[in-house]
Amino acid sequence: MNTLINHQLISQTVIDSGDLAMLGAVIHNFPDPGDYRVAVLSDELIVATHTLRVDESSTATQVNIDLAPPAFATSDRTASGCDCKDEKARIAGDSWCYTVNPRGQVLFYVSRGTDGYAVQVNKVNDAKILFDSRQLQEGDLFAATLLRPGSYSITNVPAGYKSEVVVAYPKPGKTPFKAPAPVSIDATKSGLVIVSDGKEKKMDKLGIEATQGQLFKIKTPSRIRIELVKADDGPAEKGPAPVLSWNKQARPTAVGKTLNDGQPVEEPVGNAKAKAPIKKSAGGKS
Repeated sequence: MNTLINHQLISQTVIDSGDLAMLGAVIHNFPDPGDYRVAVLSDELIVATHTLRVDESSTATQVNIDLAPPAFATSDRTASGCDCKDEKARIAGDSWCYTVNPRGQVLFYVSRGTDGYAVQVNKVNDAKILFDSRQLQEGDLFAATLLRPGSYSITNVPAGYKSEVVVAYPKPGKTPFKAPAPVSIDATKSGLVIVSDGKEKKMDKLGIEATQGQLFKIKTPSRIRIELVKADDGPAEKGPAPVLSWNKQARPTAVGKTLNDGQPVEEPVGNAKAKAPIKKSAGGKS
């Protein structure tokens, strides 16, 4: 079986609730029935618009809205009959319609790509912004998943405080890895608070496993930004020992030695003396 690795997920070092990418998601509730306009922003420009219908007769308790552009010209989303194109839109395209119950939740996420996205929501025919993912309000949720081991800083930008989370490097073992349950964190005015078994503890430093999610429950105006400070790539692997070998060298030839006929003579190296050529006399005796 071939396993495909999404390198964009592994290389993502920043997760920002106000600039969503693949490892983060924002959850919001719209309690008032009606039609809403969902504007998707990237680099402060509207790149897509959708219609959200909050209907008491709907049985949907959650709807997921992908902020990334469709991978193909067609989509499995339900096309709406209305035209929600905006004159400020950078990318022209059809809008999509989603329906949810007022008691349900709307999850905004990004399925692909490296761009960051934000979302603004207002009622149709009313310009007042009711929800802006760049500043979450009490009751909102922000879900984040850290894949790469290492040390991360967590900053609540409006509240002005920081914390730290350390993702442990996985230990090799015989049993398949199973991601632990997500950690529940309250984002309060004074700092981050871990909630476990009904008990609250101020979070200065959190240790988690790779792929273990964090669910931030917003209690005060917040924008959560998680950024890799130092990666942990595991213990250094020892390379193979070098292989020693010896090759017999060719016997060198002395330079400048010639026979009487002008041909070079080979002279061995060391103290051994080369035999001089024997000259014959005219009488045939040496």
